[in-house]
Amino acid sequence: MKAVQLLVSTVLLTITSFSAVADYSLSPNGVINAGDAQDIVFTYSGDLQAEALLHGGRKTHKGYGNDYDDDTGLGKVAKRHKLLDLPALEENVEQACLALTLGQFLKAGNYEPNMPANVTLFVRNDGVALANKEVVQVISGLQNKGKVSKCQTTAGAFSLQENLEAFIAGDDKNLVNCPLCWCSRFAPGVDFPTCIVSYDGYGVLDPSAIPPLFLGAEKVIDF
Repeated sequence: MKAVQLLVSTVLLTITSFSAVADYSLSPNGVINAGDAQDIVFTYSGDLQAEALLHGGRKTHKGYGNDYDDDTGLGKVAKRHKLLDLPALEENVEQACLALTLGQFLKAGNYEPNMPANVTLFVRNDGVALANKEVVQVISGLQNKGKVSKCQTTAGAFSLQENLEAFIAGDDKNLVNCPLCWCSRFAPGVDFPTCIVSYDGYGVLDPSAIPPLFLGAEKVIDF
């Protein structure tokens, strides 16, 4: 009986080993040699909107948490935050910049060996603010005024808006937005179908785009 169990375990281990063969290898000097162009998904959930609004958004009167238009999702989000500061915004912007810059680097394939990747950015939770054009414009304005650092890339320093639009490169499918996350933050009180149809942010807001995105991904990297 033990011999049979050992034989079965050996067969299963062998099958598992064959099915788990990686599609890349390492050269003696440590360079990764990919077998195929990788389908990679980056996810981002950093909180951008409240800090951006606090330091550069539309104000109706002075104060923390009550100085934004009540009829916008942006204002309602800002009201939920009390102690906000530029260092917090700086950290979240840096994470977004890193995802966008690394994504462009991998897509370009300008490294050895030349193996470009298909990189899609999925924004979720508070990270959906990265798809909000007003938030991105506010942050870019703060960057241009020197209040928040710009995105540092090998090609120079760029605003978040410039870096984001370079990543999207005219193809909205390069950024997929979480519909439930977006609608709950930027279209409160609006029914779900209307929220989807009226979407005017960056990228794609389509529930049907999410399953194939993750089921077809070879790697998912969270920022």
